[in-house]
Amino acid sequence: MTEELFKDNKEAQDKVKKAKAILQEAYYSGSSLCKIVSVRNATPDEKDFLQLGYRRLIPKEWFTESEFCTDLVFRQFARNLAMSEEGILIRLIFESPEIIKTEISENIVEDFISHFKTFSYSQRADTLLIPIDLFVTMHIDWPNVNSSIKLDYARGRFTILDTKPNIFWSNKYTPFDDIAFLNRDFALWTSKPNFENRLEVKISQSGKEDQLDLMFLTRFKLRISNPTKALILHRIKPTKQNEIVNNETT
Repeated sequence: MTEELFKDNKEAQDKVKKAKAILQEAYYSGSSLCKIVSVRNATPDEKDFLQLGYRRLIPKEWFTESEFCTDLVFRQFARNLAMSEEGILIRLIFESPEIIKTEISENIVEDFISHFKTFSYSQRADTLLIPIDLFVTMHIDWPNVNSSIKLDYARGRFTILDTKPNIFWSNKYTPFDDIAFLNRDFALWTSKPNFENRLEVKISQSGKEDQLDLMFLTRFKLRISNPTKALILHRIKPTKQNEIVNNETT
């Protein structure tokens, strides 16, 4: 309890409460799980949950001394956890043997629209996963090449065949080269104790007098429940012709 940690220092207690609140706010605002996958609350008797989180030793003076402002540090801690969860989910998608993978040619935009249209006949594409190397060409070239793709430049939002899917781009933390169409019902993310209160945060005294033990984590299960509601477009990248070097001997 915060009161046990700093019994005679109300200001330090308030700083601990603020740090916990920042972790909570930054994690939930940074989490995109419900945009990618269906979520549910765990039942009381469920077991075998995975645990993902971070544990850090942090200086006690962050809370006892007035010159320290650590809001950005705690925000980054929380965002790292949210990004780690997103990375786990995206890796599961691209590595799953259950999800259909189809190859597309170098003419990406036409294949993209053709497969998007076919996919949309049977379910709504809530979310797209797209490699970052397509960012520029998708924003500049694709709307000019195919009228089915429209870009609201003011909001940076795409309309594809009259739908407005969420788009997640690859990055250095979660790299991928292929494209994925996802309906949220393709997989199920179960949170313990429930999705709305899934982040657990503890700040306690460590074994060192001048340091505190910070722990924050989530517990979850993740399974692909309906693989037909996802589709991966595997990009065939052009291969360079091997250079032939003629070594002349004299």
